[in-house]
Amino acid sequence: MSFIEEAKRLGRITPQSIEAGRHVARLAENAAARVAAMGDADERCSTCAFRLGTPANQCGDTLSDAMKCIVEGEPFYCHDKKRKGRPCHGWFAAAVATKDMPKATAPWPFSHEEETATPPAAAREGG
Repeated sequence: MSFIEEAKRLGRITPQSIEAGRHVARLAENAAARVAAMGDADERCSTCAFRLGTPANQCGDTLSDAMKCIVEGEPFYCHDKKRKGRPCHGWFAAAVATKDMPKATAPWPFSHEEETATPPAAAREGG
């Protein structure tokens, strides 16, 4: 079973996450072109969450984390083995494109925090 097939089976890739990935990729494509015009090459890796159609670009958890980083002005790190620990170039391009937008706190936790997050009072109370 391929990674994408397994991710779909587990519910990590859904029609909604694929659609969200299209928007994230469009933001990054436009931004990467502008950044390249300023002399900084588009160095997004082949598996970039900000590159249309990659598994990371279709995975809801990854996209939620990437967008939370954009909204909050936090770095999103590359997950490619060769670039692990370095800021994602797709995130960098999107951050440049949104630099004049006010930063905010995204109302969702990072995917690694979901298991330990305390649900909102309404959810704890069943309503």
